[in-house]
Amino acid sequence: MANWHLDELEKSLNAIGWEIVDRLEGNNYDISGSWNIQRKTKHRIDFNGLDDLITLPLEKSYGCYITEPSISLYFHKKGPTWKNALAEFIHKVNELD
Repeated sequence: MANWHLDELEKSLNAIGWEIVDRLEGNNYDISGSWNIQRKTKHRIDFNGLDDLITLPLEKSYGCYITEPSISLYFHKKGPTWKNALAEFIHKVNELD
């Protein structure tokens, strides 16, 4: 969607003690990029980038997820739906360690 999704996600992760330790390239298919995050343990957030003919760049990805355990976030438009979805995602990430 936009860089502001990434900025808000990063700020929210930092607020609960998670650090982005690696920013990785995508796979040229369905992942725009990945962040390795760490507090006590390390987890990877993959950003959805599957499009018809190309892999979207990270700032145009439309969501992200952690595979194990399954936690996902869709990048909504600004507003209460986005704020609630982000808060729920962050709450689940906070429970990982």
